[in-house]
Amino acid sequence: AATALAAAIDALLWVEGRGIYGDRGAGEAAPRPLRTPAGLLPLVHGLVAPERARRLARLLDDPAAFGTAMPLPSVAIADLAGLAHTGDMWRGPVWVNINHQVVRGLQACGLADEAAGLRAATLAVIERWCASHGSFFEFYDPADRTAPPDMPRKGRNDPASPYHQVIHDFGWTATCWLDLACDPDGRS
Repeated sequence: AATALAAAIDALLWVEGRGIYGDRGAGEAAPRPLRTPAGLLPLVHGLVAPERARRLARLLDDPAAFGTAMPLPSVAIADLAGLAHTGDMWRGPVWVNINHQVVRGLQACGLADEAAGLRAATLAVIERWCASHGSFFEFYDPADRTAPPDMPRKGRNDPASPYHQVIHDFGWTATCWLDLACDPDGRS
């Protein structure tokens, strides 16, 4: 069943010219052009062909894609042009739960060095901001310049409203940090 699913993912979602898996809605003839880290998630099943896995891994170092100070922005840097509300929640910021899955996917595909690099970069940023603010955050600035509490969540950043700012003490960030810190190789 896993092999059949991997074959379907390859056939329906791989975008050869962009070197990434794409997002494709029901009834859509082809994947959408926007590159997001979701296009790296097929690595998780460990059945991505080695050359495709290496192509995906190269995107981690590409500054036009996901090679940012805090990798993996939620939209490839070159694809942000023309999007409304860039920097707002799903339009650029880094989500640690996605990084966690990509680390584990790289490991599953035998790309230990690439996984170690993404793991180390992710942990370093989380730990630095936690040390300065005493909290794990919902998401992080891919440029690693804006403090998480100063990033907009939806619309304007309004400290008086819990709906317009990044959330402190975020559970999945803490859980992912703990897993990556305590089980670096994903063996347990």
